[in-house]
Amino acid sequence: MLQISEIVKKTEEMFDLFNEHFYDNELTRPAITVSPDGGRGAYGWCSINEIWNASGKKYREINLCAEYLDRPIFELAATLSHEMAHLYNLVHDIQDVNNNGYYHNMKFKATAEAHGLHIEKHQKYGRTVTTLAPEAETWIK
Repeated sequence: MLQISEIVKKTEEMFDLFNEHFYDNELTRPAITVSPDGGRGAYGWCSINEIWNASGKKYREINLCAEYLDRPIFELAATLSHEMAHLYNLVHDIQDVNNNGYYHNMKFKATAEAHGLHIEKHQKYGRTVTTLAPEAETWIK
């Protein structure tokens, strides 16, 4: 039986590898969590605020939604990378979503595509349809 702790550990390892390759280790690793999407209809999210506290340090959270963990690895990698793009924008005070955090704007697309993703427009949610850029997929392989 697969355990959540194993999923989180592997996701932390992926974060560290992606951070090194796509972000030159610029990002501080957030708390990586797995939980239900709570009706959001999202594959994951990155918290706007530093909501985790450990040993006097505060951290943001990247959550992968439990309902969608059985997708192919490249899709999970795209979700993690998508949330890392949000994290990058938060650190750099770049507002990349509008409409209460649902509509992804061109600033999100620019950051995501500069860091290994391909972004297409969704009619309702903006530039949020996320896949790995071919170069990123080749690197992950």
